[in-house]
Amino acid sequence: VLDTLAIARAKHPAASNSLDALCRRYHVDNSSREKHGALLDSEILAEVYLELIGGRQPDLVLVSNDQQTSGTDGVQMETPTRPAPLASRLTREEIAAHGNLVEELGDAAIWHRYLNLESGS
Repeated sequence: VLDTLAIARAKHPAASNSLDALCRRYHVDNSSREKHGALLDSEILAEVYLELIGGRQPDLVLVSNDQQTSGTDGVQMETPTRPAPLASRLTREEIAAHGNLVEELGDAAIWHRYLNLESGS
């Protein structure tokens, strides 16, 4: 169980956090809400909840690590990169078992592009 009112109060402590106010703040259509109805309110609240946790993200853009990305507030930020790759924690047996599985998938399997596990990449 999640308390969306507590989430809204934590995110917007000085603002009104009624369902109508949250709908206005996040541009969620509640025009069909003429009176309180549990089913309709729960559907609207589900949309508001997604906005509260940042789940919709229509402008989400995936970029490679060497490009700059824009934060949600429009501030440019550098994507951090690891200075040295982490050592593999896979055993030789696990690598061999994975290789066998990929071979069983056939030549069209996307895993063939990424099977170079022994080199650490």
